[in-house]
Amino acid sequence: MKYQNKWDERRIASGGLKPFIFLIMEIAALLMICWFVSLFGVLFITVLVSIGAIYFFMSSALPRYNKVKKRQKHPQV
Repeated sequence: MKYQNKWDERRIASGGLKPFIFLIMEIAALLMICWFVSLFGVLFITVLVSIGAIYFFMSSALPRYNKVKKRQKHPQV
């Protein structure tokens, strides 16, 4: 039995919303971590965590999102 749902097939172009939602959730989690660490009031640690979050975003989250978007099939028009 095959379900007709836009979330079923990850490689179709209409399923582009799901990777974007995961990217936004990951950005929100990184921002929450930076905010939580800033509550301690130690500027040096806050700066280190912020730089680490930016590095993680640039080296892991963004390339993963781009790879998923590239892997999706686009219909021939």
